Amino acid sequence: MALKGLLSEPPGPNDPPGDSKASLSRFQFLIFTFVIAGLYLLLCIEAGTLIDIPGNVLALLGISGGTYVVAKTVGSSERKQQMEEKGKVDERAAASGNFAPAAASAPAPAATAAPQRQRRPPPTSTPPAPAV
Repeated sequence: MALKGLLSEPPGPNDPPGDSKASLSRFQFLIFTFVIAGLYLLLCIEAGTLIDIPGNVLALLGISGGTYVVAKTVGSSERKQQMEEKGKVDERAAASGNFAPAAASAPAPAATAAPQRQRRPPPTSTPPAPAV
């Protein structure tokens, strides 16, 4: 069983391959599950029989699993939205005659950038003289 990437989210469409980020929801779910399973096993060994799991423990485990599911859903929808936006950019590029992929296209040259505003000199420390 491969455990690589157990606590990390898969890279997004704009991330380089192999660049995964740690997932707090996965870590929390893993820790809660191991702690509860370990304590249950310990109590069963002490009692010599299977014991009932309290409802509060099941509720905590359910909340932990729920946060994992919500985080997974949010991450999936964000990746889907990024892919859709990337597709729209590619469609615009194809419509304009630029068939290069959006990720591989070069940035716009500085000459075509909008002119920058001139900066004003800082105000002087002496106020202007009042008009008479």
